[in-house]
Amino acid sequence: MADVGARVGSGDGGAHEDAERTAAKLRNARTAKRPAFFVNVPPLSRRAPSGAGPAGAAVVIAGTSVHRMSGFPQMVRAGDGLLFAWTDAGGRVSDTNTNDTATPTWTEAEPLSTSAVINTAWTNGKYLFVFTNDERPYYTVNPTSVSSDWIATGADSAQIDVQWIMHHDGYVYAGRQANASALLGNQVHYTDDVDLAGLYMVASDDANTLYAGVDGLQVVGGFSFAGDLCFRRPDGLFRMDRDKLAIRKVLDYSDVTHADNFISGAIFNNTYTFPIRNTIYQWNGARVTNITPPRLTDTFPYTTYGRFRNFVTVGSYLYLTARTNETTYTESILCYDGQGWHRLLDPITTGGGTITAMYYDTSRNNLWYHVSTGSSEETYYIPFQDNSEFGYAKFPTTGTHCLITSRIDAGFRRVKKSTPSILIEATNLTTTRYLKVHYMLEGDETWHPWGGVDGTTNIVTADGVTELSNPLGIEPSTLEYYYMQLKITFVTGTATESPVLEGIAIRLLLRPKTLWGFSMTVLAAQDLMYGSFIDNRTPAQIIQDLKDCRDSAAPVRYIDPYGTEWQAYITSVTIAGAEEHASQRDTPNIEARVFLSVAQVG
Repeated sequence: MADVGARVGSGDGGAHEDAERTAAKLRNARTAKRPAFFVNVPPLSRRAPSGAGPAGAAVVIAGTSVHRMSGFPQMVRAGDGLLFAWTDAGGRVSDTNTNDTATPTWTEAEPLSTSAVINTAWTNGKYLFVFTNDERPYYTVNPTSVSSDWIATGADSAQIDVQWIMHHDGYVYAGRQANASALLGNQVHYTDDVDLAGLYMVASDDANTLYAGVDGLQVVGGFSFAGDLCFRRPDGLFRMDRDKLAIRKVLDYSDVTHADNFISGAIFNNTYTFPIRNTIYQWNGARVTNITPPRLTDTFPYTTYGRFRNFVTVGSYLYLTARTNETTYTESILCYDGQGWHRLLDPITTGGGTITAMYYDTSRNNLWYHVSTGSSEETYYIPFQDNSEFGYAKFPTTGTHCLITSRIDAGFRRVKKSTPSILIEATNLTTTRYLKVHYMLEGDETWHPWGGVDGTTNIVTADGVTELSNPLGIEPSTLEYYYMQLKITFVTGTATESPVLEGIAIRLLLRPKTLWGFSMTVLAAQDLMYGSFIDNRTPAQIIQDLKDCRDSAAPVRYIDPYGTEWQAYITSVTIAGAEEHASQRDTPNIEARVFLSVAQVG
């Protein structure tokens, strides 16, 4: 995914202005403590393709309280190219007559006062529905702030407090907001009326009320999966029977009940992907798989990602936000391709603020995200390519942008390796668009340029396979290590082009610790003289002593003919009789040659 984007409007850029950020920055000029959502682009069909992205002035939609779980900026389609945005400060609708260069107009659009808290909004393609706190639902085909343009709906005026709503299998399902006593939030109601005229939100009025779990925890949403309707709560995942007679728990997390559980989720690669506290799982309807991003560091205390939010699927990729476990934390946008995790952006690096929302706008082909730091409210977008699931081609031409590998040990962590060269396979390279290669050995926290001269010996500028040899800069030279990491830096002078890394191959030779082996012949004979020492053992005693050494579980001390002492095992004993002599003892005096194999112990 390319880091792409363009700034919209003016304001203090700060750290967000660097080229690595893919963002059109939209700044809230009214208040620093109330997040706002801004939409500042016309439909995609009106946008001329260019690396710069759309431009225009920042437009404030609304503010929101940071303390309200559902009050952060959200958006929903409301017709061809029309967007409706809401927070707990009311709603706005975009001007669809805006062209590429003009400043878009946002107008009040809600059935009640502009200060009314909007719980959620939803469209069925025909009507735009707005669900206001402590009020019944309203719908319209012409969203304005004129009350006569909105029609009250629901079974009657007592049917209030819709917290979430969705469509499944010909019916519209909705859940009620929990009251101050944490009751009512587990109710599920449904209707097949296109205008929601038959929707009840009071259980005593609705003979068809279903319940997802017991009172005390809010159903935070529902989703369709594999033909079934499922509901998520902090204590587990619930699935409705297809005859609508009951809702049953299918994934039980009651022992780790937490507000972060199921706070977001998305259908990705035919699985439902969701967080349980600081772990991400995929559920295929029968089995749960842990796909949490691996730790970021290899030294204690380990840096990891958690607090996963804002799950969005775009094509073959899953996007979400995550926060590190550091005191001065980083909050990132991550991408998962089904095999591995990629860090796209770090919108927050100073340990303050949060990414409060992320939304993929299919009409404009943008991925929007909102950053609330407490002192500023800024919204950014990542444009996507036309007719593609890849990001818009606007690569940063400044800064450092690199791929760092995991530890490379070839499967033999405790065996020394020797590497004379590596092979880099890449395409789309020129002398101004190239790759730079650095290495780190045994986690020494120093990146060394391959070949010793950064920008000269460690660059790859030719398409195809390039072999980089002599890593130390002298010929010949090799690297010796237990494990190694590589850093591949991507350098481009053209925002619309990027070097493409196809693969890396490391040439290595395993160099385990050298252990010596010895073969020798021992003469087993009586009264042998060794210098001034006479060995008065019989041949049988000598042979038995050698057999005992062969059978020893512990290493034995071996002193070679040069006086060097080794810890070793006798690995084999072969006996060959040589000559029988007259015996002056009770045992036969049969001289023998004993062939030994001895192996050093490391």
